[in-house]
Amino acid sequence: MTKVSDNFRALAEANGRYVCCKIIAGGETFLDDRIIDFDFDDVIHPDRFTIGTACPNKFCFSAVYGGQLEVRDEVRPYVSFDGIEWCPLGVFYVARRYVRGGYASIICYDKMYYLDTEYTPTLRIPTTTDAILHDACAQAGISCSENGGSIEIRRLPRGFTIRDIISFISSMNCASAKFDRNGALVFKKTQQTAVYLREKNCISISRNMTTSFIAGVIIDADGTAIESGSSAAESAAEMYNPMMTQEIADMLARQLSTFRFYGALIKMQGLPYLEAGDNITLEEKDGGTYPITISEIEYHYDGGLTATLHSRNTSPEKSELQAALEELSFSTDIVRMQQSNSYALTITTVARTLAEYEFTTDKRGKSAMIDVNYTLLANEGTELKILVYINDVQQERTAAYTPVGGRLGLEHFHYLADKLPKGNNRVTVKIQATTGAAQIAAGQSYSTLLLL
Repeated sequence: MTKVSDNFRALAEANGRYVCCKIIAGGETFLDDRIIDFDFDDVIHPDRFTIGTACPNKFCFSAVYGGQLEVRDEVRPYVSFDGIEWCPLGVFYVARRYVRGGYASIICYDKMYYLDTEYTPTLRIPTTTDAILHDACAQAGISCSENGGSIEIRRLPRGFTIRDIISFISSMNCASAKFDRNGALVFKKTQQTAVYLREKNCISISRNMTTSFIAGVIIDADGTAIESGSSAAESAAEMYNPMMTQEIADMLARQLSTFRFYGALIKMQGLPYLEAGDNITLEEKDGGTYPITISEIEYHYDGGLTATLHSRNTSPEKSELQAALEELSFSTDIVRMQQSNSYALTITTVARTLAEYEFTTDKRGKSAMIDVNYTLLANEGTELKILVYINDVQQERTAAYTPVGGRLGLEHFHYLADKLPKGNNRVTVKIQATTGAAQIAAGQSYSTLLLL
C-alpha cells in the first residue's frame, strides 16, 4: 500500500473528483495538456494466489511529443486529486517507443523486467538467505528494503538469474517480490491490513462466494518433491525452489493455513495507492465484509482514472472449462510461435498481412489459437476490418471497427481455428481500410499462435 495522507484518500474516494497526472520521462515532464492516456498493469499473482512470484509491472502511455526517448530512460508517473499531493505509480524504464507526427507511444517496465542476468555468488557457505538476497541486489544495482530472513543455506544456488534468486528467497519468507512505487524491492506478505474498499467506489462487483484458503505447499526442489499440509492441487501453493527444505515447507504451510480470502473481479474508481499484493477488505452496502487479496490491479487514465481489480482464487469445484483445459494440457503438446512486423504498414483499401503462420499438424482435428496486438494511428473517419484466412480460404468471422482518428490506440484481435486437417496448414490475418487510412509502425504489431 502506497503511503498517502488521509486527505488524499478522501479526495480519491469522493464522487465527482478532480484528477490530474504527470509523467516524468527522460528528463521531460508531461502534464495533462500533453498526456493522451496511460495504462498501468500492477500484478503479483498472474494465474492464482501463490507465493514466490516476481512479476514485472508494465506502464504504457501516449502523449503529444516530438522528441526522442531512449531505451532504458527512466519514467515516473504520478496521480493527484488536488494538484498538490502526488501519489507515485512506480519507477519504470523505456522498453519500446514509437514517435510519429508529433505523437509518442511508450511501453515501459519496472526493474524486475531487466533482472534476467545470471547470479554469480560471491559468498562462502554456510550463509543465510538475507546475505544471498543482498548479494544478488548489489550485483543488479537495485535497492532492497527487505532483510530476506536469516535462514541458513548450505548450498549456494548456481545457474539461476537474479530474478530467480529473488523469487526463491521471497517464497521462503512466505511472500512474493515486487518493486514498490519508489523503485525499491519489497516482499508482499499475507497479513491482512485494516484498509477497506467500499462499494460506493465500485462500478461492478463479481465475487466468488467460496472462501479460498491455502491448505498446503507442493514444492519442486530441483527434482526433489517436498510437500507439507494438504497436497490437493486446488488448495495448495505450488512452486519451484531448489533452496527449499522440508522444515521451511512445514513453516510455510502453517503460516498459509491461517490466510483466508474471497475471489473477486471489481470494476472501480482508480484508487492509486492500492497495489498488487495488498490484502484489503471489501465492504458492501448491506454491511457485509469480505477479505480479498489484490492479485492484479489495472489502472486506466484518459482524463478520468478507473481500475479493474482481480482477487484470484481457485474454487475446490472444477468447472467444466477447467476440466477440459486440464485434459487438453495432458493430451496435447502445445506449440507456441510468435511474430512481429519488421517494417511499417500503411493500411489502405488493399488488405495488408498482420500475421501469417505456416505449420504442420501430425493429425486431423487440431486447433490453432491466434492473438494479434498492435498499436495503430488512424486518420479521422477511418473504418477498418480484420480478415482471417485458413489455408487461403477466407473465414466467416470479420471484425470491423472505427478507431479514434489522430490518436494512437492499442488494438487486440483473437481467433480460434478449429478442426484443422492433417499436414501443412496456413493461418493468415489481414487488415484493410474500408474508408480512410491508418499506419502501424515497425515493431508495433505482435502476434502469438498456439497450436493445440
